[in-house]
Amino acid sequence: MCILVRLAVRVSATILPVELRGITCRFGRKAVLRGVDLEVRAGEVVGLLGQNGAGKTTLFSILVGLRQPDDGVRRFAGRERVEVELDVRARLAWLAHSPQIYPLLSARENVELFVELAGDARPTGAREPVAMLERLGLGDVIDRPVSTFSRGMAQRVALARALALAPELLILDEPFTALDRGGRAR
Repeated sequence: MCILVRLAVRVSATILPVELRGITCRFGRKAVLRGVDLEVRAGEVVGLLGQNGAGKTTLFSILVGLRQPDDGVRRFAGRERVEVELDVRARLAWLAHSPQIYPLLSARENVELFVELAGDARPTGAREPVAMLERLGLGDVIDRPVSTFSRGMAQRVALARALALAPELLILDEPFTALDRGGRAR
């Protein structure tokens, strides 16, 4: 399951609503997405369900600007965006189905690096990396290299990284992969 989540309604929400209209994407001759429409407004939780290979991750890649659609329109706050510029990317976070973390860095270093890379785009509501990791049950291993973590622990580091900048839009692609009951509850 893939989930799009708006974490908290903010008065200054500058990228919502998010709209995808008529999105089409092909891989060679195979059309993966055909005329897909999606709208996410402030305060909504939207779930995308579909079989493996149905195009959910491809749609998310288009939404965040990692892939361009073959046809269709992407809008943030009513403004069409051919490219997803830094002002939008700084306000969203995508947790992909694989953690995409640096295995030789510690959990703390992974999250701190992400926050540091945000630089001037870092929102005022950014959360303390250590507090985020502790909240997700990783306080006792915060300084261990991630390469020593189980897959579920690595997933929680990736989630802490995504939450650290208090995004206006949080996109979770298979967020419960490898998480045990306790990890899912957190």
